[in-house]
Amino acid sequence: MELSCQRKPYQSLTTISLLNSLNHTTEEQVISRAGLHLFSKVYGSLEGLTEQEFFNKHGHLVPPLPTDDGVLLRKALLSEDCMNELVKPLRDAGWSVEVHEPDDKALYMTVSASHGDKTFSVALLYSCATDNQTYKMLEKNCAAVLYRGAPYKQSSYTHGLMVHVGPVLGWQPPKAFFE
Repeated sequence: MELSCQRKPYQSLTTISLLNSLNHTTEEQVISRAGLHLFSKVYGSLEGLTEQEFFNKHGHLVPPLPTDDGVLLRKALLSEDCMNELVKPLRDAGWSVEVHEPDDKALYMTVSASHGDKTFSVALLYSCATDNQTYKMLEKNCAAVLYRGAPYKQSSYTHGLMVHVGPVLGWQPPKAFFE
């Protein structure tokens, strides 16, 4: 079976590249046909439509792509900074530490420190520029509210708070007393 590599008005460049790839060695033909078969199983037949027309026909402006609103990246950065900049200094100061999961939007996470009968919690925010309601909510349970990075208009976000607020890199945990 001879495949034509000339572009027909209804074919997209991706379709042509798939057809061109079928004109190579036998092993490449098998792999290419498997890819074309998989493409047609996932997206259905192009039915003589360009890719744009195909996706428009099914209610999409573009092909569906996996998206992330930044939560996974924030969780990773927040967790890494929490371990390096908060948990390590607390342990070095003699505290036993329990690390809690970041919230659903990865805006903050909390750490509980204990030594004997003494306990306290510290919150770590992803950014200084977090709304005042979040700061006030964390103030209820935490002795300090810390954030990643440098201060950015800190007083406008933290007005009315009675706990220590500042960058995590500038905070020294209290020493636990050894008995």
